[in-house]
Amino acid sequence: MHHLEYFKKALTGNWKEAQEGILFERGKPDHYYYDCGCCGDDEEHYQNPSKCLPSIQAYVLANRLVAYSFRRDAGELANNLLNSRMFTLSNLYMMVPYAFEHIPPTRPILQHLGDRFCGMKRKPEDIEKLVEVETKLPVAFTRKVVRRYQELVESSKTGNGIRRCYNAHTDSEEEQCGRLHMKRNDKTELGHFLKRP
Repeated sequence: MHHLEYFKKALTGNWKEAQEGILFERGKPDHYYYDCGCCGDDEEHYQNPSKCLPSIQAYVLANRLVAYSFRRDAGELANNLLNSRMFTLSNLYMMVPYAFEHIPPTRPILQHLGDRFCGMKRKPEDIEKLVEVETKLPVAFTRKVVRRYQELVESSKTGNGIRRCYNAHTDSEEEQCGRLHMKRNDKTELGHFLKRP
């Protein structure tokens, strides 16, 4: 199928359409979720890292195609997976390198990955796995983790818990959400969740 040069560059990766250089001729973006196996609410779905990575890949694809609503849906799906009680450190280790390589550094979902890492309970085998994979984790991820740990120490001193939202919102949606949203500091290249004045 012939298509614009823009789409040839946008469709890169290891999934079928990118390898064959084709576009969907019909169908809706939400079919991508079902076809790639992103959806599901059973325990196996959240514990299998191969089911979590496609949500990040969908987000990356939507970002490349500048498909705002598709990117938003894919981001919400990824955020829901991250918030699941079934989500494991193995899932996180699978998602982080790909996400930090392909998602622009200004996106809140990257901070969510760092924050989620800080909030997860660990078993002895998790520590062993971290030692094994830590050299493969991106420096930007490590900086976000350190920043979050600093915030956790400060909030434990003051007793102020911070409810955060990592979804993409318009300004009016952000006001209605009631949670804190990330504001990026270009100087430090980190996101901060500051309370509204």
